[in-house]
Amino acid sequence: MRVSAAAAGGTFLRRRRRKMYGSGLEMMMMMTTTTMLCASRRCDSPPSTSSRRESKGTTRRTFQQQQQHKFVKRFASSTPDATTTTKNERAEKTKKKVLVISGPTSVGKSGVAISLAKRLNGEVISADSVQVYEHLNVGSAKLSREEMQSIRHHMLDLKSPITDDFDVAEFYQLANQCMDDIHERGKVPIVCGGTGMYLKWLTDGKPDVPKSTKESSLRAEKVVKDIRDRYNKNANDDNNNSNIDKAWDEAIEYLKQRGDSETAAKLARNDWYRLTRALEILNVSGGKPKGSFQPIKDESRHFLCYALSMNRIDLYRRMDQRVEEMVANGILDEAAYLLREGVKPNTNSASRAIGYAHSIDYLLKCKNELVNNGAAINDAALLEFIDELQRETRMYAKRQFTWLRSEKQFRWIDASEGIEKASARILETFNNDSSEKEEVNETNNNASIAEVTKEMANELKRYRVELKLFDDENIRKATIERVADIISRI
Repeated sequence: MRVSAAAAGGTFLRRRRRKMYGSGLEMMMMMTTTTMLCASRRCDSPPSTSSRRESKGTTRRTFQQQQQHKFVKRFASSTPDATTTTKNERAEKTKKKVLVISGPTSVGKSGVAISLAKRLNGEVISADSVQVYEHLNVGSAKLSREEMQSIRHHMLDLKSPITDDFDVAEFYQLANQCMDDIHERGKVPIVCGGTGMYLKWLTDGKPDVPKSTKESSLRAEKVVKDIRDRYNKNANDDNNNSNIDKAWDEAIEYLKQRGDSETAAKLARNDWYRLTRALEILNVSGGKPKGSFQPIKDESRHFLCYALSMNRIDLYRRMDQRVEEMVANGILDEAAYLLREGVKPNTNSASRAIGYAHSIDYLLKCKNELVNNGAAINDAALLEFIDELQRETRMYAKRQFTWLRSEKQFRWIDASEGIEKASARILETFNNDSSEKEEVNETNNNASIAEVTKEMANELKRYRVELKLFDDENIRKATIERVADIISRI
């Protein structure tokens, strides 16, 4: 009797299965599968000898692989945790890495970012709320082309400080476009900056707040305009800020009454844009405050976040010196540019920024003293302005430390030994595959590096500014002459 190739194959495979899997219920399930498989392969005439060998070998291998896969699958179904873990590990490996370098002002973030970009074939994305504006270079500590050392930088000089505002939503959109572009070209994105809200949206996701509509926007703007108009009688008087302050206080109180005390407490003074947006969200959401909307995290990226720190006294000295260098190198000229273009104090993002707000205020005071009292610009007023700006910069750094310590995903890196050593420490974890599986939290993020010890706290109480540049009478004289020239053209 002639036996078909399909039948012969079926007999062989049944014998094979008895050796592999035994008998019982599993055997019955396998037989059903085999019958279906053989039926699907049945043909009217036997194949040639050579093709039979090939098909037989292929059938054996294919069937064995299928049955082994099914056996593994059945076994894994009894241990779901193992399957889930494997899937999660695969998902983690497919995520694209993004480096985030943050820290207080003057700690050396830009230098570390450039060093890492050289080693990793990376490009830098600025997360600074002032560097996005053109012409504001000195006060934002924007790097020159030479200082960038041929490393490509993104998110610089995109907006006009005269006509444009720039918020976290726009940063989030543009920064994501930059990261996509950098990854597509096979490079590593390195986000560098100290603007906390920008970094939070980027790493945690954009809050799912309702979208703005023309109607909702106009409604919120009208409320704010009505409040400001009530205190706007003396708006043309540069020396009278009390009405602006009263308008702001009333607007903040109104926001609290509407049900968003959290946002009211966080807003920077005279940040009318964000106050208006908070009111708009209340309108379109039926009274839900801005903070009630949870972020939607981007699961396609793996953010490796690092915060730089150093001895607090050394850091304060660096900040103080940077302020002196800014005053000597042109921040007053940049502030004068804003004034000449019609930007009033605290009316947009640029004029509210640390450095520019104080510089604008100083220039207007000098002008009013000269016009109203005929008083010449003197050393005392200049040194008072510098001292105030240094003090405000240190306070800003404290706020940055506070925010970074609350964000547990940041690993702290000691930057006191220089750029190259800090970069090397970051590379250790970046190149370590296990870093993708390890969750960074308060137990392993080296937060003690940023802590202020009792001894340090006592030392900070005795801290006094030591002028490095403006202790020189010639530098003071040259700066005063420059200020006189500036205010003559405002």
